[in-house]
Amino acid sequence: MNKRTVIRVAVLWNDTVFSETLLNPAKGGSLGIDKRSNLRAPIGSLLGVGEYPLFTAGSETTAQLNVDPKMTGWLEKEGERSDLTSASGINTLSQGDRGLINITDELAVFFYVTEQSTQTYGIPFLGNSEPSFFTALLFAMLLHFGVLIAAFAGTTYRYAIDFRLEDHFTEVISQKIDEVDPDELEEEEEEDD
Repeated sequence: MNKRTVIRVAVLWNDTVFSETLLNPAKGGSLGIDKRSNLRAPIGSLLGVGEYPLFTAGSETTAQLNVDPKMTGWLEKEGERSDLTSASGINTLSQGDRGLINITDELAVFFYVTEQSTQTYGIPFLGNSEPSFFTALLFAMLLHFGVLIAAFAGTTYRYAIDFRLEDHFTEVISQKIDEVDPDELEEEEEEDD
């Protein structure tokens, strides 16, 4: 498992989390309403400002925070909390640093610099197959099942049960057997032999 430093950022709109993301400190991130912005803000929240570079590119382990003098909030570096008015300009952040930046009365950004474990996974079964393969397979399966359904739905089956009962009479001959001594039966059997 590899570990890397990330900036965990939440954009708050009226004290509700609007968006949340992880930023790479080496790339930085900007706050804006555009789809290209790393940190998405609600439309109309940044009046007059299209995009603001809140985090500028730093190194892999440290982040650069760009604070405008008009912003309010707090910044906690190495366990010591200070007001943002004293931290205007570019601030270097390391692991464990965090802060809350009020951009407007309704819009705020909370961030925390932390370490994240990354794990690599293998390619899943059929993971590197072309999407056109799955499209063709799905089409073939649908065509096959369509033909089967049409074949069975269009055919009517009639079951004819041909059952003939012929009259057969069986003559049953029965003889009343009187109670006979077992000794007499043995004698009759011996005579038969």
